[in-house]
Amino acid sequence: MSRPPNHPLFPSDAKVQDALLLLLLECGGEPAALWAEDTYEPLADFFSLDEYARSVTRDEWCGYDDLL
Repeated sequence: MSRPPNHPLFPSDAKVQDALLLLLLECGGEPAALWAEDTYEPLADFFSLDEYARSVTRDEWCGYDDLL
């Protein structure tokens, strides 16, 4: 049985956009520019994700990888 993709581990686009805007506001400006890969840890902290949640893929969580 697969899990629904709309789960707190995978917040909606609107929630991610809000979190990114807050991150940019707090760390922003050209001198503090961030690469996309540098945003994952602060966003994971923002959403209080544990180690499992930080490492599981969406396909693993939803069970899509079982279909392959």
